[in-house]
Amino acid sequence: MSQKSNLSLLQRIIEAALLTSGRPLDTENLLSLCPNDMGKKELQAALKALGALYEERGVVLTEGATGWRFETHPQIAPLIAYRQPITRGEIEDIRGVVVNTQTVKTLLDHQWVRVVGHKDVPGKPALYATTKDFLEHFGLKTLEDLPPLSEIVDKFGQEATVVQVAPVQ
Repeated sequence: MSQKSNLSLLQRIIEAALLTSGRPLDTENLLSLCPNDMGKKELQAALKALGALYEERGVVLTEGATGWRFETHPQIAPLIAYRQPITRGEIEDIRGVVVNTQTVKTLLDHQWVRVVGHKDVPGKPALYATTKDFLEHFGLKTLEDLPPLSEIVDKFGQEATVVQVAPVQ
């Protein structure tokens, strides 16, 4: 198998492990998943390449104190937090790009958002809102602890809009 094929295989292994584990995985956990002919150097290369693949998606690959994990992309988290409940289509309208189905699934799987109802329009799209796990993940006690939307706009260049924040249930 070529080096490129091995890297691709390792990226898929890491991605699957992180998306299904439900918790961060440290380097040692990830190394134990590597094929025998791969070591730390190959793991680091695969993590770097996988991180680059996710830079423009709704989740990003990050390394924290307890290991590697996928987390909500900083540009997406405020859209749901500040404009909830919100539909996927409304997020797409704000961002100007399509929200990948896997992105929404990942947010649901991590229990950072949940479906709180359906909008009364054709197709009855799901309405998403953040959860207590979202608050905990971002070190917040309540949604009122979110930074002002203007800071988010300044940091990420998103269009400023007047929003109403709904409480997390």
